[in-house]
Amino acid sequence: MRCAINGVVLREASTQQVAFSFEQIIAELSWGMTLRAGDIVLTGTPSGIGNACEPQVFLRPGDEVVTEVSSLGALRNPMAPSDLSGYRG
Repeated sequence: MRCAINGVVLREASTQQVAFSFEQIIAELSWGMTLRAGDIVLTGTPSGIGNACEPQVFLRPGDEVVTEVSSLGALRNPMAPSDLSGYRG
């Protein structure tokens, strides 16, 4: 598993390092919801997060975050500003 921002790899880890197996995660989620094809299950980050880095790392408009799992593919997310002033949850 790998996560890069603007082509710079910031996190890289093996699936053998996860706290819970993917089978356990899917089984637990399935108790409370229906998982459908295309659903994305987020499991957190390998060690370290942006504000714990030296220097700190925060996303900015225009950044591209690429999360990749070998043999599965990559998910690309471009960052863009958003006006949440009218958000009603």
